[in-house]
Amino acid sequence: MFFHRTAIATILTGFLISAIILAAQQAMNKGVDIRGYFVWSFMDNFEWTNGYAPRFGLVYVDYANQCRRIPKDSLKWFSELIKNGTIDKNILLP
Repeated sequence: MFFHRTAIATILTGFLISAIILAAQQAMNKGVDIRGYFVWSFMDNFEWTNGYAPRFGLVYVDYANQCRRIPKDSLKWFSELIKNGTIDKNILLP
């Protein structure tokens, strides 16, 4: 169950970041002054309305095992985006 839910969250995170970055690029091409982007949540965390259930961080936090942190595929993907400065529109995640 852990892997299934995490995989879905990872794909959604990558998709949302892709959509935001592509929209920012389009806006910049039209002259909008955009100087940066911050991911909403680096790690999975506590949400006041939903507790620990939502998993939208770039790093999975294993609350049952002393809060062990496991990098998600979306973190690797986002790292490549930062390093290369471009999004491959044909690939959501590596």
